Amino acid sequence: MYFDQCIKNRSVAFVCGLRRWINVKAAGLILLALAYAVFGDALLLAIVHSLHLLFEVVELAVEHFLENAFGLTPRQAQFVLAYTGLGLGIYLLIKLVRWANLAVMQYCLAAKALANRVEESARNFRDNIRWPKTAIAFGAICASIYVFSEILPI
Repeated sequence: MYFDQCIKNRSVAFVCGLRRWINVKAAGLILLALAYAVFGDALLLAIVHSLHLLFEVVELAVEHFLENAFGLTPRQAQFVLAYTGLGLGIYLLIKLVRWANLAVMQYCLAAKALANRVEESARNFRDNIRWPKTAIAFGAICASIYVFSEILPI
């Protein structure tokens, strides 16, 4: 029944998907925090070292492929691989910067919309308040605090 409700309404489907995504992210964060609590920094170093070794193995395999497939010397294969990696890195950096810029713009627009809503809410509150009664009540509360907080001589 829950999934039928998700399929019927698009906004409900979005909320259902978001809820599942948050649950997966929360479970991943809990497992990551648990692993960090148990193993500490050694786990992070082991993961980074393993990824570096994997990268080196892939790089060596690609270099050997370039040498055998195109008849390149080992040095030429390293140059081809290095400049290909540099181009790919620059391309990914440009994509990352565009994505970050888009995310910042969306957050700025959301913050501006929130500020406008808060300003409108404050304006509505200011326009609907009864100022004379509020001023009298505020003055009475302040006077009561002043009188009863002083130590009066008996």
